Amino acid sequence: MSDLAPLLASEREAIVPLIGAGLALEAGLPSAEELAEVLRVRSGLELDAAPGDFGAVCRGIEHAAGIGELQRLAAAVIAAIEVTPTSSLAAIARCPSGLVLTTNYDGAIERSVEEIGKRPVPLGLADERIGEPPREDEVLVVHLHGFAERPETMILTTSQRDTLLADEAFRSRLRALVLGHRLLVLGLRLSAEEPHLRAELRSIGRLTGEKKPLAILPKGETDPELSILEADGRIELHRCDPSHDYLEVRQCAQLIAPSPLDPTEVIAAQAERVNEPFLDPPLLGPEQLADAGDRDPAITVTMAELNLGSLANLGEMVEARRG
Repeated sequence: MSDLAPLLASEREAIVPLIGAGLALEAGLPSAEELAEVLRVRSGLELDAAPGDFGAVCRGIEHAAGIGELQRLAAAVIAAIEVTPTSSLAAIARCPSGLVLTTNYDGAIERSVEEIGKRPVPLGLADERIGEPPREDEVLVVHLHGFAERPETMILTTSQRDTLLADEAFRSRLRALVLGHRLLVLGLRLSAEEPHLRAELRSIGRLTGEKKPLAILPKGETDPELSILEADGRIELHRCDPSHDYLEVRQCAQLIAPSPLDPTEVIAAQAERVNEPFLDPPLLGPEQLADAGDRDPAITVTMAELNLGSLANLGEMVEARRG
């Protein structure tokens, strides 16, 4: 754990984040269980599915009404939600690569890109701009499972994901995007229902050598297949404690964004005085302070400000402390 913070800080320039629903919840999006119940009600169908079982609800609607109707319903639900930018998503939007991958259907990351003063460019893997570098004022947001603005692109069912597993165009374009980078998986469970993503992590890990994909996963959500990938050196797993409201995931998001201060030092300096629960040992623990004797003692930024405030305004926050 103590090696994770300096790793992310040192490889910031090479990181491409892959984010899932776990980072969209605080932006106002529903969980998979909540979305399943809304889809059940909106469909008006009698479905043989347990409450909150997103996969079963989607399969039932697909079987009874067709994939197009399922995509239309899901897109309408998601498009009606007013998303709120978050500090974690704003930090991810500021990653130096200017490229963010997501399995989410919503526009939460795009809204956070706008919050930091840049222009989001939402893309699917089949779009022409895939492979082009972002312009200076842009952040490319690649929706691997489609997005609500284009309902026909949305990947919602097991059968659709199984199709992606055999889709060489999908797989080769995804590999091409991340070669030469370090893929960082945040807020995504990588469950057994995502066989195409697991297969690509295996391939990317083989191709990228030392820069193998790094996944931050809640303890208890790894299974034998993921453990085998880890043992084979294809991916690197970091198991976080979900009881702290995924604090480690949010800390990792902050670390990949450049800022006027080294966020490792900012968080570490406050590790022993904030009221929020901090991991033991802290992800960015006091040992990080060992060589920080020249820090300006007048600068203090609380964990609440760092987590909840806009990271785009961190410079102003720091100047206010100096003043």
